[in-house]
Amino acid sequence: MREPDQTVENCLRDVAAPGYARLILVPVLAVVLVVVLLYPFPMEGRSWNAIFNLAHAPTFLMAFLFVVGILDPQVIGVRGSGDPIIAMSGRRIVLLAIALCLFGGLCEFGQTLVGRSASIRDGVANSTGVLAGMIWCVSRRTASGLKRLFLTAAAPAFILPMSIFPIRELLETQRQRTEFPLLASFERSAELLAWEPHEAEMTMAQEWASHGQSCLKLTGKRGTRFPGASFIWPVGDWRGYSNLQIDIHNPGDAVLQVRLNISDRFHATTSFEPTDRFRTVIDVPASSTQTVMIDLSEVASTPVNREMDLSQIALVDVHMTEADEVKTVMLDNIRLLK
Repeated sequence: MREPDQTVENCLRDVAAPGYARLILVPVLAVVLVVVLLYPFPMEGRSWNAIFNLAHAPTFLMAFLFVVGILDPQVIGVRGSGDPIIAMSGRRIVLLAIALCLFGGLCEFGQTLVGRSASIRDGVANSTGVLAGMIWCVSRRTASGLKRLFLTAAAPAFILPMSIFPIRELLETQRQRTEFPLLASFERSAELLAWEPHEAEMTMAQEWASHGQSCLKLTGKRGTRFPGASFIWPVGDWRGYSNLQIDIHNPGDAVLQVRLNISDRFHATTSFEPTDRFRTVIDVPASSTQTVMIDLSEVASTPVNREMDLSQIALVDVHMTEADEVKTVMLDNIRLLK
């Protein structure tokens, strides 16, 4: 029977062995993921937002394979790497996957505490990456050539559906920049990705258009306050232009009052103080179209305590006034003019 001191010494020697030294990489990975998921990086804008969204599934795929590879390299297909630190059975792989999915979910929740926005889509993307990692591990244990080949291809293919949306947004962002100073023409459904409805149904419609074949149609919900939509991803540098023009159509049989707000990215630092943004009210006669022209020098001078930064325009709000009945407004051909 071994002496207690000898047993402890042997255990310490095992933990200090080169294989066990790899375990330090697991908490290092956890710290890296926390920083990436929670740190408010200064890289802002629609393109960076799409890139971060695109990275979620591949990041968690690689994180899962990284941890499994540390614990049991042969499970991910690394041969001749010595004995595993922990033999990763199917049950342990599932438990690790659950733990990593929960970790991703907690980090998404943590984003609400550091000024970033949590997203269910990002949580699903994280979990999709983990599931793709599980498929990869299964493929390494499959001996059959054709079946192994299928599972090997299925692992990266599994994350493709979660990549479609951010790739689509990246392409739309590039097209939006190419069309500038035309801000919105609503000829592509992808243009709606730059808008966010508020108490209104937001659709593209072809029953009226001042430019091209379609327009943005906003139908307010009955009894709601200021239904409409926000242009949350405009091309933000409006310097060098003198006017903003918007074609507004009122399909109803009564005068429609539309409120238009414009603010820059620094508006948030004033706790969204109403006097720190541009605001105007437009009366659109029944069954008519009105082209609204807004002087950008007036927009810049509107904030009470500063000048609005026309190189950092962040938001254009278009809202209808409150009413007991459903109201509809249509927008088209939003552009900047010299």
